[in-house]
Amino acid sequence: MLSKRSQSLINAHKRKRWGFVKGQGFWLGKKFSGEHREKIKRAGINRIVTEETKLKISNALKGKTKSLEHREKLRIVNLGKKASKETKRKMQEAHWRKGIGYNTWKRFVLERDNYTCRECGISDKRVLHVDHVKSKSHHPELEFEVTNGMTLCANCHMIKTIENKEYNVNHKRNAVHD
Repeated sequence: MLSKRSQSLINAHKRKRWGFVKGQGFWLGKKFSGEHREKIKRAGINRIVTEETKLKISNALKGKTKSLEHREKLRIVNLGKKASKETKRKMQEAHWRKGIGYNTWKRFVLERDNYTCRECGISDKRVLHVDHVKSKSHHPELEFEVTNGMTLCANCHMIKTIENKEYNVNHKRNAVHD
């Protein structure tokens, strides 16, 4: 084991000779030249990233907030790109729920049903939902019709949703066999 004095003399010698000491952050504060950045970029172009690696990266980045500057850069990069169907659906859903039309429709339906679940009669405002009788995806013209809304508690809403999904699956299966 070397003394601290001997180790510092060795490190000073290495710094003079090579410009750095292992573990001392040689690139700290320095930037690659443009040519070197291009070489790095070309080296990584054909690199195959496995689904497992993508999942690990995704999990590592979850919950981390991006700075305003970073979000603005991402927005600019994605300006010309088309959104996937799923992303478009989520954006429309978020926009629709924040809209004046939805809130007004919801209030009218709740008032019409006297803030009471149509199925079980619960009148606790904290658990009440407003649901479309005919889905807005199949009947967009009825989206804000008060007659197309019904007040349900959370449990009854979940049961209705499950029954509708089962009906749709069976209906599609029967349509294929006919």
